[in-house]
Amino acid sequence: MTIAALALSGCGQESGPWLAFDGGGFVVNYSAGYAAAFYGFNVKPMRRLPAGTVLEAAFEDPAGPQPIVNRQVVGEPALRYSFRTPYLHGIVAKHPYRAEIRVLEAGSGKLLASYQAMFTSQVDDAWLKQ
Repeated sequence: MTIAALALSGCGQESGPWLAFDGGGFVVNYSAGYAAAFYGFNVKPMRRLPAGTVLEAAFEDPAGPQPIVNRQVVGEPALRYSFRTPYLHGIVAKHPYRAEIRVLEAGSGKLLASYQAMFTSQVDDAWLKQ
């Protein structure tokens, strides 16, 4: 853990982007005649994230108007932070779904930065229910 902390402190710029997307997409889980899907992404810190900083992910929900929101509070430095939705309904194949990650200041909750990405599933609900 100390090596990770030193590595992060070495790359911790004081300006520029806070985070960068580092992979993501839809995942389909199969089991005994049932399939379910979710999507998610990883982000990597591009500068030092102070303890208490909140990372808030908002995912477009295929089934409804409200986004799915996940939050993580930064504690020990990490090389990567992962976010994902619960299993989803209403997925449309080849439709781009928007995901956003927001960096919120420790204590105040002030928005420091926001980054967006699009993710597309190759399968839809009709296939998942087969």
